[in-house]
Amino acid sequence: MTTLTIARDALTNDIVLRWAATNRADGYLVYRSTDINNLTQTLLTPTPIVPNTYTDAGIIGTADRNYYVVVAVNNP
Repeated sequence: MTTLTIARDALTNDIVLRWAATNRADGYLVYRSTDINNLTQTLLTPTPIVPNTYTDAGIIGTADRNYYVVVAVNNP
């Protein structure tokens, strides 16, 4: 993954993640963490998703700090 854009909707507190699709990726796993030392704390997508966008809906308060990781995966 080279580019990850994260934007928060001020009305809904949704976090919208967008990233550049990678060649040969069959899907993506998205993780969220509140701990910078454990970036894969919570898996948000239990199975790989195909689109290169994800919305983390309405869980973010304005004072919360969250970190996101997107991992490209290939089917064996």
